[in-house]
Amino acid sequence: MGGGVGYQGHTTVHPLRRPPGNPQPTHDKQFNHDLSSIRSAVERANAHLQNWRILATPFRPPLKKFPATLRAVVGLYFLKRAYE
Repeated sequence: MGGGVGYQGHTTVHPLRRPPGNPQPTHDKQFNHDLSSIRSAVERANAHLQNWRILATPFRPPLKKFPATLRAVVGLYFLKRAYE
């Protein structure tokens, strides 16, 4: 067997729960509020990207070219908006 580390997955962050029978500490509430704000911004960005037709096609460049492809799509999008 190899001694490699293998798949590491990704990290998920969850809201902090209120302790049973106790009020939720203020710092936990603030953390949950901040987490919710970040989460909603990411979800809006994902929803916006899903509306772009080029990303809804079966076209899939090699993963190493994806940043350049996405920059090109963003550039074309803003160019189009400039002439509307």
